[in-house]
Amino acid sequence: MTEQPAPEVLLARDPATTPETLKALLSSTDPEVRRALAGNPGAPWGVLLPLIPEFPDTVWSNLALDLLLLEQPGLLARLPGAAALALASSRGMPGRLAPFLAEHRGSKVLAALGKNPVTPRELLEGKLRREVPLMVAQNPSISPGLLREFLGEMSDELRRAAASNPSVPAEWRRRWSRLGLSGDLGALPDRWPPVPDEDLEWLAGEGPWFRACASLYPVLPAGWLPPETLPPPFRELTSLRLRYGGWLAEGLLARARQQNHPDAGNFLEDHGEFTWWLLAPSLRAPVTIVRWLSSTHADQGVTLLELRAQETLVQVKAPISGRVLPVVSGGQVRPGQPMARLLPDTPPAFQGRPIPLPELSLAGFPAPVVVPMPPLNESADEASLQDWKVAPGDWIQVDQPLVTAGLDKCDIELQSPCAGIVLTRAQEHDVVAVGGPLLTILPLPRDRTQTGGR
Repeated sequence: MTEQPAPEVLLARDPATTPETLKALLSSTDPEVRRALAGNPGAPWGVLLPLIPEFPDTVWSNLALDLLLLEQPGLLARLPGAAALALASSRGMPGRLAPFLAEHRGSKVLAALGKNPVTPRELLEGKLRREVPLMVAQNPSISPGLLREFLGEMSDELRRAAASNPSVPAEWRRRWSRLGLSGDLGALPDRWPPVPDEDLEWLAGEGPWFRACASLYPVLPAGWLPPETLPPPFRELTSLRLRYGGWLAEGLLARARQQNHPDAGNFLEDHGEFTWWLLAPSLRAPVTIVRWLSSTHADQGVTLLELRAQETLVQVKAPISGRVLPVVSGGQVRPGQPMARLLPDTPPAFQGRPIPLPELSLAGFPAPVVVPMPPLNESADEASLQDWKVAPGDWIQVDQPLVTAGLDKCDIELQSPCAGIVLTRAQEHDVVAVGGPLLTILPLPRDRTQTGGR
């Protein structure tokens, strides 16, 4: 036989009970009586309000609340903090009523709405995204597109909040692991593991933080990550890497911090260890490691290894004193491939003194040379460039033909004034004035060209 509810419960549940009686029952300490009051559609607002913190789900399901909101649309926005917070945290919140509560000015109330998985997606990705993005980033009900945006944010706090979202697909986490990224996306990896090209391509195509990581990845193929798609400090790093190859490091980010780029400073501080990567130069000619001369520890200026490129022997010197961790022991290396990692003996100081940075070109080469448009004839002060015979990355010799300068009555073939490596050049059909830049060459010193063939 089913046990009958107590008379007080039946009275509290009955919509026909008078408001005075309902108010009197509010003093009861029996939870069943109080729950019945919270669900009574005939209960006045003065009875429902003190019951909200105890029974928010029941109050949300009470039809009396709908009627009250028709009469007073701003009712929920004026709720006391405890009652509003209870309703905002309730899993029984009807989606149609959530926008009324979103007008509340309490930051804790908006945060609870932002984290509540039953909050409508339109509200999450609209007002609440602007007001409480950290909470929305953790909400499993946001769209996959918005979740991807949050995961790629440069803000460490926002990115980590999104990484904790339970709706992050397992495949995404597996890909992060393959790329050497931490599960909370809070720091760069201690090492850059070899990964499939498809994972690198994915990394380069995601949000700003992922692209910033890709710009530091030693083996990212050229062309996958246009520098203009990166935040400013990483844009500088990628431009230099694509141009020169050779020595690259998070030291560039230290320089960016000194130039008041806060994103670079935060990025460095979070991932901690300061590391120099020695990359194979980005040249068209094959580069081969001849031998390592210092493979455990090196002092600044000491020769680390010897490379050979087109019968030219190059000695690479250590830009800092520190521990040497070779990645490749010998043989041919492809452009941009990491050859070694250096851990400095003395961590860099970001304040009080500048950080000395080595040249970013291949160690030992002089500074790049800008080749200008030479004088043509008395009547011509500019020429159109036609039929380039060299491209960035090419090794060229003295007097080697470079490009044809087109004039009104004749064409002139321009030749290289020095031997070296083409770094940059003007575009086909560009019109360049006399004295204007044609191309930039990293020259080969004479004594170096005479050392090949050891």
